[in-house]
Amino acid sequence: MMNLTEQGNFIKIGARELSKDQAEILLPTYQSIIKQVEKFRKNAASTDRNYDEYKLIGTKSALEENYSNSISILGTRGSGKTSILLTLKKHFGKDTVSNITLPMIIPEFIGKSNDTLGWILGYLEDEIKKLEKLDKEASFYRGESNKYNERMSLKYPQERITEEFNKLCQTYFLEKKL
Repeated sequence: MMNLTEQGNFIKIGARELSKDQAEILLPTYQSIIKQVEKFRKNAASTDRNYDEYKLIGTKSALEENYSNSISILGTRGSGKTSILLTLKKHFGKDTVSNITLPMIIPEFIGKSNDTLGWILGYLEDEIKKLEKLDKEASFYRGESNKYNERMSLKYPQERITEEFNKLCQTYFLEKKL
């Protein structure tokens, strides 16, 4: 990162974590994004509570069928998109137990035979492997206490996570062949 000196102060150029005030100046809807992510989490938690019920009766709720938990941060090169994302990561990263933050995807590194979704699936697979390792080390199913019990509890067994991930990969590769 290059530093410029202006009257004894350093001005940083390039992507970086911002203060709340800087983020709100750069993106006036910054607080709205935080509220929206919190809403996503609340809705996801209510959907998860009913997962087994839906699985038993073989139906999906309207929320599962029609729900999208995506946000877009658009702008030209150098407009601060990455800085906003790093700031959001810092904001939500305070809770390291229940948050999984994937590495940043750098589009310049994605080759012609790859795509962004493939990279995301690869990163998710890495996280699932970490969870499997934690599962074995901590013996979650025997109720042993440790800081990761919130991340993966009896309600969300490793088998369910792996099963859902495998379904996602099958769909991805099927679509990629078409």
